[in-house]
Amino acid sequence: ETATATAAAAAAAEAEAASAVSVEARVTQAQAAAAAAKANEGEAARRAERAEAQHAALQEEKDALLAREEAQRAEHEAALEAARAEGRALVEEAAAAAAAAVA
Repeated sequence: ETATATAAAAAAAEAEAASAVSVEARVTQAQAAAAAAKANEGEAARRAERAEAQHAALQEEKDALLAREEAQRAEHEAALEAARAEGRALVEEAAAAAAAAVA
């Protein structure tokens, strides 16, 4: 009877030790999963920062292109106005020359 009780106590102790090892393993797994999640979170944050920086750079590039386009449009308008003014001056000059020739 004592041997049976001792064997039962030893088996119970072994089962408890195995259970403790199993719990320890699950704790270690949970810690590893938490560390991996934290690393993924950090990588996601770095990716988000890079994406924001790229977006800002593209926005600046777009703004610069729009400004350059607007400047070219203004320059073109000024050139057209200068050509019109020159054309009007030539017409006036021709009209004055014709008037002088008639007189």
